[in-house]
Amino acid sequence: MLSNRQTPDARSEFLAGCRDIAPVLVGTVPFGFVAGVAAVGAGMTPAQGIALSFIAFSGIAQLVVAQLVAAQSPAIVTLAAVLVVSLRFLMYSAALSPHLAHLPNRWRIPLAYLMTDQGFAMGTQHYGKAGDRRDRHWHLLGMGLTLYVVWQAAVVAGAIAG
Repeated sequence: MLSNRQTPDARSEFLAGCRDIAPVLVGTVPFGFVAGVAAVGAGMTPAQGIALSFIAFSGIAQLVVAQLVAAQSPAIVTLAAVLVVSLRFLMYSAALSPHLAHLPNRWRIPLAYLMTDQGFAMGTQHYGKAGDRRDRHWHLLGMGLTLYVVWQAAVVAGAIAG
C-alpha cells in the first residue's frame, strides 16, 4: 500500500513507533471495550458499533455518537457534535504539517486517519529530537497501526460482549 521498499532506518523507525506506543495500550484496551459496549447499549447492533469504530477512529467521537443515538438525536446534531469534538485534529495537522508536507498523499492520508491524541503527543516529541528526520513518518505509522489494531480488537470485544 505505502511502499514495498523499507530502508533499515525506516524499519527501525516503524518498530520504534510500535514499541513507543505500547505503554498507552494499557489504557486503550478498556476504553475501546467501553466504546464497543456503549455502542450496543445505545441501541446499535454489534456490527454497527464495530463499523462506527472503523469509520471514526476516535474514542470520544464514538462515545458521543453512542450517547446521541441513545437519546434519539437527529443525525445532523450527531454529525455536528462529532465535528466539534474532532476539531482538535485540525490543530494537530497544522502542528505536524511542516514535518509531513513533503510526503505524497499516499502517506499523508493514512497518517491523518491514524492520528490520535496519543499519536500526536508522541509524534511531536519524536520529531523534536535531533538527527535525521527523513524516515520519521515510519514512526508515526508504527504507532498509528499498533494503536489502531489494538483499539479495533477492544471495540470488537466490547461490541460482542455488549
